[in-house]
Amino acid sequence: MARPTKSVAALSDYSQTKGETAARKEIENRLKKDGVPVAPEYLTEDQKKIFDRIIYLLEDTGMIALNDVWVIAKAAVAIDRVSYFEGHINKGHMSPTDKEVIGALRFYTSDFHRCCNELCLSPQSRAKLANTAASVKQERPLKALFDEAGKMI
Repeated sequence: MARPTKSVAALSDYSQTKGETAARKEIENRLKKDGVPVAPEYLTEDQKKIFDRIIYLLEDTGMIALNDVWVIAKAAVAIDRVSYFEGHINKGHMSPTDKEVIGALRFYTSDFHRCCNELCLSPQSRAKLANTAASVKQERPLKALFDEAGKMI
């Protein structure tokens, strides 16, 4: 299976020629709507906190745009729902062997992984972003979403 295409900001200097990189950067900038997404009204307060935390963690990449609002909202919902189910399982309110609970966990975890992939938050993407950040000497490198997940919930 082919790997998903990454933003030109996440590419290594040696992965494409300067001409290819410049052409892609120009097209990406035309497609990108500048600005920071705002949490949609339909999110709960906890989901809005998660949404804002994701925005905070992605600001360092320079790849966030208004167009990303739906992917980030979906990630916030998935994180909130996985946390809900895991919390109830840990407290003994739900059975970890209940097929419906496991199915829901599997569904929201899958959604979360898909959002991570779309937002370049997989471990491989974070490593590539860290290399890119180090090469341009950014002051605040991107932090891993999983490292901060406990702080936002």
